[in-house]
Formats: sequence, C-alpha cells, structure tokens
Amino acid sequence: MKKIDAYAHIIPQKFLDYCAKHVANWDKLQQTGWLGWVSYCPALWDIDTRLRIMNKYDDYVQVLVPPGSSGFYCSPEDEANIARVYNDAVAEVVSKHPTEFIGAVAYLPLHNIDAALREIDRTIDEMGFKGIYMETPVYEVKESDYEYNYETIKPLDSHEFIPIYERMSRHKLPIWINPVG
Repeated sequence: MKKIDAYAHIIPQKFLDYCAKHVANWDKLQQTGWLGWVSYCPALWDIDTRLRIMNKYDDYVQVLVPPGSSGFYCSPEDEANIARVYNDAVAEVVSKHPTEFIGAVAYLPLHNIDAALREIDRTIDEMGFKGIYMETPVYEVKESDYEYNYETIKPLDSHEFIPIYERMSRHKLPIWINPVG
C-alpha cells in the first residue's frame, strides 16, 4: 500500500539562495525563525539527503509543502517575487523526481491578493500543483524590529481572502491550513 506524506515541508536551496540576497531580515530569520530548522535538518533543503531517507521505506511518496510563515519583512510586490521563486524551485524538484514527489502545494503572497490569485492560477494551471498553503492568522512583519506586527492580524475568514477561496473552489483543489502564533 502506498504511503503518501501530504505535509512534507521543503525549503529548496534555490529559494534559500534567492532570499539570502533579497530579504532584508535574512540574518534574523536564520537565528529565530523557521530557518533554524535548516541547520539541523538537511533533508529540508538537500534533496539527496531527503531521497536517501525516503528510499528506506517502500511505497513512500511526498507532497511538498511550504515550511511555514516566511516572517519576511518585504513589500507586497517583493512577497510576490519570493512566492514565485519558492514555487518555481519546488516545481523543479517535483519535475526531477516525479515518482518520489507526487505533487506540490503553492506558497502564496497573502499580503497581495491580486498576486496570490495570479500565483494560484500559474502554479495549478501551468505547473500542476495540487493546492495552496495558508497560515492562520496572517500577520505583517514590522520593519523596525522584524517581529510580527500583531496590530495587523487577519484571520482566514477575513473578507479580503474570499477571492482566494472562490478561486480554489473553481479549481476544485484543497487548501493546506497551518495554525501559527
């Protein structure tokens, strides 16, 4: 019987390389955010390590999912670029190893709904992604200290996210929801 890990987090190396050059609070994220996982869990970014682990199990496959809240301080336009880079890097991993990675879930720029809708269509229609990833609640990050700005909390039932739900309903695909904070 095939075993499908439908919540296999991944942080592709191409994504890490891009962010190291383009994300203002990269150093802080490496110390305090989900990037701490990178140092002690190479299977998150090193595909060869991940495949060696996966090959120990018969009939085991994964659906690749974003690692969680980015915690990036960036503009909504920059967030759209970061999402595109992430999704492109994951699509490349899936295309190189389609028997091990049977699908992917899109990371969305949730502070830019128009860009999120474009990314939904692009990743599903052009790249064959199996759904999208959203966290709850959605925060902005403060430029002053790169911490979550709790004054900007938006629950997933906020009216502004309705177009995302409508789009996913048209695609008839699921939304992976991860609670944080």
